[in-house]
Amino acid sequence: MTLDRGRYYFVLNVPKHLIGKVLGKGGQSVRQVQQARRTADLSVAKRRAFELEELKRSEWHLLELGEEALAHEKFAAAKRIAESQGFEYVPAEVLLRRSFQENLPRLMAAAGTVAEPTAPAVTEALLGGVDVALPPLRTVFEEFVALTKTKHMRKSDRQRHLWRLPRDRAVVNFEKAVPKRARAGIDRITREDALAFRAWWAQRIEDGETRAETANKDFGHRSQIFRTWCELKGHGDLEYPFARLRFDNTVDPLVTRPAFSRDWVADQLLASHALDGLNDEAADALLVLVNSRRRARRRKACPRPAGARSSRRP
Repeated sequence: MTLDRGRYYFVLNVPKHLIGKVLGKGGQSVRQVQQARRTADLSVAKRRAFELEELKRSEWHLLELGEEALAHEKFAAAKRIAESQGFEYVPAEVLLRRSFQENLPRLMAAAGTVAEPTAPAVTEALLGGVDVALPPLRTVFEEFVALTKTKHMRKSDRQRHLWRLPRDRAVVNFEKAVPKRARAGIDRITREDALAFRAWWAQRIEDGETRAETANKDFGHRSQIFRTWCELKGHGDLEYPFARLRFDNTVDPLVTRPAFSRDWVADQLLASHALDGLNDEAADALLVLVNSRRRARRRKACPRPAGARSSRRP
């Protein structure tokens, strides 16, 4: 803030990397922005200066993004600019369907005055000139974590890490499998992309690298991220492209493993003196594992052969 002849002025230096891009009223590059606050009251001037600074930084952020920026970043910047002017961001095609009277306040703000014309970035934001675009899956995941933070307040750091890890991996897997969509908004992900992702998992399962169960868990985590984010962000009508991709676990080559025969267990693990190298506690633990059921269906316990070590404990 500067004071000149009893009136306060807002002054803000242009960032070095934007010098040459920020233009003044005459279309010339400027290194400093200065605007009168039209008040002799310091508290009023500070409040107006804060609002103007927020607006200028949003404008400059949009300018910094440039043509190569991600669509959702430009859209988010345009929303901030419109909101800083007291308006909700509305796409141009929606504004065209509204009445002139309804649009008049927005049009006047977009036009500005002869003394203070509205910056092009502000005009574009107020008139809905930036395409609506949703963030990519990576950004959606980070927002999902923030939106569901209260559900994990009682967890330890390790528990939160273990909860986040497989969901983070689900995003990474998609970025590996379909790299062309890694930076695309989730509304741009198609069913063909989802099928390409399933084919990537199918090949890994066929090669014996992983299991169908692992792939299905990955699909489940992605569904949770996508659906929760859409519900909380107001995009419940967005179609979910990853539906019905699960694999049948019965064809998983790694689920069914050859079992040890009863004769092998009796001759190798339960043979006389087979466990002499173990102390009593370790030997007991091994015998418990051999005779325990690993699955829901009932199994006959392996008999203890004659001469096998017996536990000293009752």
